[in-house]
Amino acid sequence: MFIPKITVKKSDINFNINYITDLLTPQNTDCKNTSLPFKDRVYGRLPELKYAIRDNMTKEQVQKQVEAIIKNEYKSNEIDKRILYVQNKFDKLVVPFLSSLLDIFNLKWDNLQHEITCYLGCYPVFPRNIFTKEFWVNYNSKDENIIKGAAHEINHFMLYEKWKTMHQNSTDVEYNYPNPIWFLEEIIVDPTLNESSIQSIIPYAHKAYVQFYTKTIGGITIMDRIKDMYKSKTSIEDFLNNVYEFIVDNLHEFISKCG
Repeated sequence: MFIPKITVKKSDINFNINYITDLLTPQNTDCKNTSLPFKDRVYGRLPELKYAIRDNMTKEQVQKQVEAIIKNEYKSNEIDKRILYVQNKFDKLVVPFLSSLLDIFNLKWDNLQHEITCYLGCYPVFPRNIFTKEFWVNYNSKDENIIKGAAHEINHFMLYEKWKTMHQNSTDVEYNYPNPIWFLEEIIVDPTLNESSIQSIIPYAHKAYVQFYTKTIGGITIMDRIKDMYKSKTSIEDFLNNVYEFIVDNLHEFISKCG
């Protein structure tokens, strides 16, 4: 079994600035996605921006405010220190974690994709690129949150690669909100990452978005239904197809109730 390396690097500062700016401006492509309180997350991580950003600002004006604050954080060597520390953490986890996750998804990793890259920077919300197998996390988050965030994003990579093997005609694109596969990616992190084989390596409770645990469809919470489907699955392929069909059949309710 081929296991890719997880490499930790410093985020490109301009990417970081642009990402925060997009979260704060109406032009943000995720502006219709209410699954997370994006602005609140930004202001929680960078409280200075809460008093600097006004609704009537242009994107350029917002970016100027963001740039000043992000550049100030990047001036210190704290991110560089964390890179070595987080790399050491991942080096101890990568083989057992990825081996177990590949088993859960019944998947062989493409050895041409020899590296998964984790970038450290100022990120109140963790973005990812499923094509290049890159994700970005907040450098000064607690160890638990960095490791859980990494596991969450890598789980997305696994689902993406698995879906391609199951559906040869699937389009090689990023499945953004409100595509049913976006919901599929976000909802299966609970049953897959809370498997005992994963918990023995990363002993933290993994949660999907909170609304999946509180909103109901057909009188049962969405997550309870998903967990029942996982327990009764005949294979991971059967499970993924069944959850996908459930989402497609109830997509309007997913969008209206879960963001």
